[in-house]
Order: sequence, then structure tokens, then C-alpha cells
Amino acid sequence: MRHLKWIPLITVVATAMILTLQNTEQARVDFLIWHLEAPQILVLATVFAGGMIAGFLARGSRPAAKLTQDTPPAETP
Repeated sequence: MRHLKWIPLITVVATAMILTLQNTEQARVDFLIWHLEAPQILVLATVFAGGMIAGFLARGSRPAAKLTQDTPPAETP
């Protein structure tokens, strides 16, 4: 049972390795007047990080939704 917690970690690491090995060719990115050539994995990682930051900023200071509702205890007569 102790080893079950390693399965998600191994899965993520293996997926990241496969993604990295399959996306080594150069990708050209054109944005307005800028032109950039970089490995595809770097472009993918940058877009992913930008999305994470945008999601974090869009969430702002709102707390995450609670999974349980707080209900007051029932009153007894």
C-alpha cells in the first residue's frame, strides 16, 4: 500500500520525459514584430507556465470553494 503513492509521481515523470524527448525540434514563434526560434518543449513549457500564472492572477484573492458546508448544530429543546 505504501508504494501506491509513487504511481502518480512516476506517471508524471515518465510523461514529462516522453514529452521532452518527442519535442526537441525547433519551433518558430511570431508575435507582432518579434520572431523567436526555440525548442518546442521550451515553447510548450512557457505557454503552460503563462497559463498557470494567468489562472492564478484571475482567481485573485477569492478563496477556493469549500468542499463541505458549514451548518450550525441542531438545537435541542
